Amino acid sequence: MKRTNKFSGIKLTHETVFTYYKNPNHPDFDHFVFQPMIDDDGNPDGDNFTLAAYAVTDKLKVLNDGNPLPATDMDDTGAIGTKPCIQFANMKLNKEQLGTLYKSAKSGLSIYPPKPISYFKDTAYVQYIAETAYGFEHEKVLITSKIDPSPPA
Repeated sequence: MKRTNKFSGIKLTHETVFTYYKNPNHPDFDHFVFQPMIDDDGNPDGDNFTLAAYAVTDKLKVLNDGNPLPATDMDDTGAIGTKPCIQFANMKLNKEQLGTLYKSAKSGLSIYPPKPISYFKDTAYVQYIAETAYGFEHEKVLITSKIDPSPPA
């Protein structure tokens, strides 16, 4: 029987992002890390996955007392993945990528898998998208950046 896994995204508020990014109180902030988390509900046909977000310094110390950052689930539907032997890796969103995402945006930061699911190269690592938005009078412009997994060496 083919396993069907559901991958959901999360959203960090603008305030959470800027608690660390471009904040003089955290001059050593270097990047956000997004870690896949499993919600094992006992279903033998598949699992539900979401993400935990962490703020990390240039010396790889986890800020926020080592705790995940507050985040909300983006949607209930998620994206379905059926590739066997799902692989897991943390994803890093660095200051350069944040600079692209926050050129003009004043929104929160959304991290989610594309629909349909895409995998990194010839692996079973699920890829995610980072997205911010800023609005004009009648138009919403989305800025996206693909976040590739960081497989172990």
